[in-house]
Order: sequence, then C-alpha cells, then structure tokens
Amino acid sequence: MLILQIDKSHVLVSASNMETFGLTIAEGLLRGIPVIATKSGGPCEFVNERNGILVNLAEKEKGLFNAMMQVKTNYDHYKREQIQKDAIAKFRNDNIVNAYIELYGHVTLNYKKHRIN
Repeated sequence: MLILQIDKSHVLVSASNMETFGLTIAEGLLRGIPVIATKSGGPCEFVNERNGILVNLAEKEKGLFNAMMQVKTNYDHYKREQIQKDAIAKFRNDNIVNAYIELYGHVTLNYKKHRIN
C-alpha cells in the first residue's frame, strides 16, 4: 500500500527529528522519487543534491517549506531513472554486507587495541 502511494507522489518529505536509517526514504529513492529530509541521522548518508534536499533541524519548518518550493520550481532537475539507479546501487545486498563487515572489522580492531588483560 505504501509503495502505491509513493508511486503516485512527486516528492517524499521526511520531517523526523531523529532517523536511524530511514526505510521510507530509501523506499522513495528506490521508486525514483526525490526526497526532502531533515539532517536527522540516516538520511545524511544517502540523500544528496542529485536525489533531494537535506534540511537543517534548527530551521526545520522554514527549511522544509523552502525545500518543497525548490523541488517544485526545479522538478526537471530530478531524474527518476537516475535516482532509482543510484539507490539500487547504494542499497544492493553486497554493498550492505560489505559495510557491515567493514564496521565489524573496525569494532574488533578497536576492541583488541583497548582490551585490558
């Protein structure tokens, strides 16, 4: 049901104060929809000038309004196929697995470095 609504949309807006990953945002990008999101954590990792706009939390209301107006005015800038292609590449299973392996490697290395015998 959510995917059907996203497909009917021109833009996805996320006004969260804190977002660890942002699954709905990722779903919007995977459907080729530009995203407006607050700089609330997770979205900072994958929302960029090619696929949307990030808004500072300190100016959330004004920033969201301005971003919506900017997307409306410059809608041709956002290429649905490119947004979708970039999102698929970003969220491919092997990329996610490799990111976790790298993260666990750093954690293990730091644990060994700081371990008290």
